[in-house]
Amino acid sequence: MKRLPLCLRSRLSSLLSLIIFVSSAHAALTDSDKQAIKVKLTQNTGAEYVASVESGNQRFRFATLMTEYANGMPADVAKRDAGVWKGDYLFVRQQCGSPIEWRCTVDQVFTRDKGKLVHMGSIESRTCKDLGCGFDPATGVFLDIYDGQQTNPVTGQMDSPPIKIARRAVSGQLQTDLDASWQLNQDMYRKSVACLEQTGAKGFDVPCENNLIPWTALVFASKLTHYTGRDAERAIVFDKLGAGYCAKSADPQCAKRVAGLKDHSSRVARGDAPKFNPFPVVAVAAGVEATNTAQKWDAPKSIPLKGAMPLQLKPAS
Repeated sequence: MKRLPLCLRSRLSSLLSLIIFVSSAHAALTDSDKQAIKVKLTQNTGAEYVASVESGNQRFRFATLMTEYANGMPADVAKRDAGVWKGDYLFVRQQCGSPIEWRCTVDQVFTRDKGKLVHMGSIESRTCKDLGCGFDPATGVFLDIYDGQQTNPVTGQMDSPPIKIARRAVSGQLQTDLDASWQLNQDMYRKSVACLEQTGAKGFDVPCENNLIPWTALVFASKLTHYTGRDAERAIVFDKLGAGYCAKSADPQCAKRVAGLKDHSSRVARGDAPKFNPFPVVAVAAGVEATNTAQKWDAPKSIPLKGAMPLQLKPAS
């Protein structure tokens, strides 16, 4: 059986992705559906707060660190920073307080389906700041980043930027759309390929545009082509661009390093979900008025909450 041309396979894949998105979408929520979900924020100790998202007998809780409000949160700030509805999804902010983690600041995503409160997952939000800023109701895409190889023994932490990923709501969860994710990264990918082609032709003495480092370009192209399932492009990255990179490198271990990069970047599942969440989102029984702190979430002894502050949700946009 002959294989379909690459361009046709890509179009069919995009069409299937759209079909999956449409078929998995639930009925639009009414105002009463949204009003049935309440959000409360409780200061636990210092900068540590606990958010509670509730609907009927269902409740989800998670810790968040808000260092700027270690001495208490004014009521007007609580209203301003409360959860936001965009389309059929409620976004509630969560932070870990670390300047290093790529997904330290996320929006936890909730909705209602068949009368039940559903926690969909989380999306990175530090780069765009506003609650729900990563979601586009018109396309149904949740913007995120993949951090599964943020720190690893091959590339280090800062050797390349994270891959941008597009996620969609499928059966109550956020799942990666490989084709849309590939398109999101085209600007950086083209710059990476151009940098590697220049290095292979002119060596390392001629700097790449935007001060892009050739190794950074190679790491990014390696991660992106594997994660989004672009086998033809990945073969070019290593067989041509990687080989050209090493041909101009004075490092006698260059070929070994590139082979290690190829192996390590292939170890994650294609379309894998992001890994880091600041603190776990836990389903708790109705009426339970205690939980653990962020620092001791798994401790057997729970610590009572105090000073619960109901939040007024911002209107849908």
